[in-house]
Amino acid sequence: MPMENPRVAFVLVRAIGDVKTLMNALAKEKNIFNIYNVAGDIDLLVEVRNKSIEGLRDVLNRIRSTKNVISTTSYIVLVKRGQTRKRS
Repeated sequence: MPMENPRVAFVLVRAIGDVKTLMNALAKEKNIFNIYNVAGDIDLLVEVRNKSIEGLRDVLNRIRSTKNVISTTSYIVLVKRGQTRKRS
């Protein structure tokens, strides 16, 4: 069942070791909706949703304490605008 008006955050994760193993560990968290392995100075981009800011904080703390996570930077969504163009 979808959450009504969830709080959304994107978490940039720097990691060491096997990123696939880290992605699998993070995927077990029910409030993590998408995990992207990306190129650049970060390793993962993680989409987190929760009913409250306090809930987001709890999820972020669990991400930070996951093995092989070096650091995180979090961005909380203030306003979301839906897709404005049709995909081709």
